Amino acid sequence: MKRNQMLSLLLAAVLFCFLSAPSAILADGDFALNDDGTKLIKYNGNDSFVSVPDGVQVIGGSAFTGKKAVNTVYLPDSVTEIEGGAFENCSNLQNVIVSGNSKLSYIGAYAFAGCPQLNDSFAMGVKNVSQNAFNRKAEPTAVKDNSTADPGKASGKTTPRPDQTAGGKTPLQSAARSLTAPSAIGAWEQEDGSVLVIWAPVEDVVAYELYRSANGDEPVLLQKMTDNSYTDTDLNLSRNNYSYSVVAVIGSPEAGGTYRSEMSEAAPVERISQAQDGIEVNGIGYTITPDGLVVTAYRGNATELKIPSGLKIGNLTYKVIAIGPNVFRNNKTLRTITLPNTIQVIETGAFAYCNAMIDQ
Repeated sequence: MKRNQMLSLLLAAVLFCFLSAPSAILADGDFALNDDGTKLIKYNGNDSFVSVPDGVQVIGGSAFTGKKAVNTVYLPDSVTEIEGGAFENCSNLQNVIVSGNSKLSYIGAYAFAGCPQLNDSFAMGVKNVSQNAFNRKAEPTAVKDNSTADPGKASGKTTPRPDQTAGGKTPLQSAARSLTAPSAIGAWEQEDGSVLVIWAPVEDVVAYELYRSANGDEPVLLQKMTDNSYTDTDLNLSRNNYSYSVVAVIGSPEAGGTYRSEMSEAAPVERISQAQDGIEVNGIGYTITPDGLVVTAYRGNATELKIPSGLKIGNLTYKVIAIGPNVFRNNKTLRTITLPNTIQVIETGAFAYCNAMIDQ
């Protein structure tokens, strides 16, 4: 046998052994798992809604650290442990969804540190939660207020303003995250031609200022209100492209005045022109879109609800891909809901004020 042939066979054998050896990390799409798939080591995606693969038991430390795109995470019933630092500094994380059959029993130190928008009600039934698991780590936000001049400035001395304590901090710095712009603002076209605008509530708010922009023009004040949603009817959607922004007006009783937050990012109107007529199955209303089914209504009164992964309509089967805005808002009976892994998006306000779920 020639020398080159022998070398080729030897190289092929080495390569075969290398490829046949078991890997310590398995790739499952955007998820890096350990060899038996029971531990999520790293999430490498950039989705706003993340559904952890079924069978994962442990969310590893730093698995989601710094993932600012993540807004909502669904944990399957198999998850029992969230290690320390797993979701640290996921600054836009708002919701962690678990079912009524969740086996989650441990949350490590600083697992959700630096997640100022997180609704931590999902952890109420967890037996072992580390003391600093939800440490906000909020840095004080500087407050610029030109309404009160500093009388000591000319002499080179600093005289505390009426809204400052002896230590120089404003009363609102204990709730510094309330001074930032409102988040999670969304705008959706409705069937009657109106637009529903919703945003995440802000702590210590006195009022909201809603601004509307048409075709890229400067935002104009539309409405001042106390609720965190508004239906805009004075529109011409066929001729104009609208977007909406919100400013939070925050009260400070100690200072005897109010502060205005920064303006939120502009939210363009999401159109429904491609959506087809909806269907209703077991009290759940669905809208058929080119990508799949979106849950857009619920008319039942169940305490436990399971959303199917798909429905057969005629000769076609459609995946259920999203929960629309405000679908279950203010539902008083629903205690647990099970979502399929096909869900890609949960829109703003979908489960807002579902007190029976929060109280568990």
